[in-house]
Amino acid sequence: MPNSSAEIFIDSWRVYEKVVAHNYMYHDEFHTKVKIYLEKKFGTSPINILDLGCGDASGINSITENITLNSYRGYDLSGTALEYARAKFKDAEYSCILVQKDIREAVKEAGEKYEVVYSSYALHHLSDEEKQKAFTAIYSTLVPGGVFIYIDIFRPQLESREEYLQGYITWIYSEWHSLKDAEKALISNHVLENDYPASEDWMKKAALNTGFYIFNSPVNFHKHQLWLLEKE
Repeated sequence: MPNSSAEIFIDSWRVYEKVVAHNYMYHDEFHTKVKIYLEKKFGTSPINILDLGCGDASGINSITENITLNSYRGYDLSGTALEYARAKFKDAEYSCILVQKDIREAVKEAGEKYEVVYSSYALHHLSDEEKQKAFTAIYSTLVPGGVFIYIDIFRPQLESREEYLQGYITWIYSEWHSLKDAEKALISNHVLENDYPASEDWMKKAALNTGFYIFNSPVNFHKHQLWLLEKE
């Protein structure tokens, strides 16, 4: 896998912010569903969260608005994104640790136990073999009753990686109207070089083989999916 898997975040964070702001990858829909799920599951009980690929922490801030946090630990490769995240947490009344590190290393060292492990659009940079190793490490770091909240891109079972990526790039150029051509080209290059989406069938088998209980069928928006994987 190329070493530049976080290139778009390190060199062009504003482009990614633009993608999120225009909701091209359905962040709003996923965050709403996760927020409802967390509030129902944990109520006001204090929880510890591990965030793999935390970016500027906008996602976690959105979904934990009415949740009591005991601690938060976030990992990301982008120093620029982590600086934004630190600004968001400057008034936090709970333990907050932000670490600049590859998520493959992050899952090995997280150490503590968490009620929630959250990852949004990060693990698709890993091969399927690396994803499976990450799932195993995530499962180990969850407390019984904890949940792995996983948002990412997925391809149909019979579609190759190359077919999926070409289709995704075509969609970017035809539907992401607020981006300039140079911005679309930057994202497209990142996708071609770094994205390794798993198939939904592979994902289901990997989750079950790890020991997770699949809380519900994945929430799907145009090849972007939300999985709620619980540790019983």
